[in-house]
Amino acid sequence: MKEKFYIAKSKICGCGIFAARDLREREILFSFKGKLIEGNYQNPKYGLVWLQIGTKKWIIPEGEGRWINHSCNPNAAVKGDRAFVTLRPIKKGDEITYDYSTTEDPDYDKPVLAHCRCGAKECRKVIWGYSKLPVRWKRKYKNHISSWIK
Repeated sequence: MKEKFYIAKSKICGCGIFAARDLREREILFSFKGKLIEGNYQNPKYGLVWLQIGTKKWIIPEGEGRWINHSCNPNAAVKGDRAFVTLRPIKKGDEITYDYSTTEDPDYDKPVLAHCRCGAKECRKVIWGYSKLPVRWKRKYKNHISSWIK
């Protein structure tokens, strides 16, 4: 089977993951792998790259997971806690993105995780933890949030 994606320069931020071929809706992309961190995820040793998988538990991703960028109009989402699937068909060459708010601590105490540069028509301009998302966004993502948040 032909590779699903490749890493290249992104218009959103640094590098990103791009579809190497046309991808079907609900196609499994990859599973996050990496070092498990418990406690404070803002450790400068790891920078700002992580995937939250539980209360005070994060994976510092290795491989492809390291390069997936945020979008307020994502074409992929988390399934369970670590797998990523397409939300809709993705054309060859399109960047693969997910909404970081769908995996972040629902009790996150800071108003903003980061400023958003996704460029989507409905861009929120900031990336919040799930608990800070407006209700309409929570409805939009009801089937596409990390299982530990559910």
